[in-house]
Amino acid sequence: ACSVYRSQMKAHRFFVHEHPKSCESWKVPVMQALLADPRVIKVELDMCAFGLTIADPDGTGGLAKKPTMLITNSQSVKDVMAQKCLGDHDHLHLDKGQRIAKAAIYSERFCEELCRAMAAERQKRMDMTDRAIASCRKEIDMYQELNEDAQDCTQDQSPPPVSPARNQDSDNCTEDP
Repeated sequence: ACSVYRSQMKAHRFFVHEHPKSCESWKVPVMQALLADPRVIKVELDMCAFGLTIADPDGTGGLAKKPTMLITNSQSVKDVMAQKCLGDHDHLHLDKGQRIAKAAIYSERFCEELCRAMAAERQKRMDMTDRAIASCRKEIDMYQELNEDAQDCTQDQSPPPVSPARNQDSDNCTEDP
């Protein structure tokens, strides 16, 4: 996965990687190297802020905090997704078993917000590209105008008279017998 993320960044595209904050995968050397890249942004969030609920077999349930970390190279993803628990509700503990399995399913709100963030990033990058293209076009137009002005100036002036040049080498030439 890390090599794919590096390829994305090299091609000026963005990526998002999600795992629970407590996962050991964050400590793997290739992940640590990726996290050290200054283009990579760490985003900490709590899934309860996105409405992650779990239910027990008896039908009772509630919000699950599930501290999570994203890494991305998208400021828009960070801006939208960095939502932490406000502490105004209780959480069900994610003990082993069905609760953990149910907490592995993204909430609808999490999916919607992530899609919104990615769409915002895409739009921002398209806008930047459009501005860069417009800037380049403006510079090209300016250089074309300067070139046309320079051509107009040279066409208005008569060229200096050309005197016939004498080929000095022709005096030393001999014809083959």
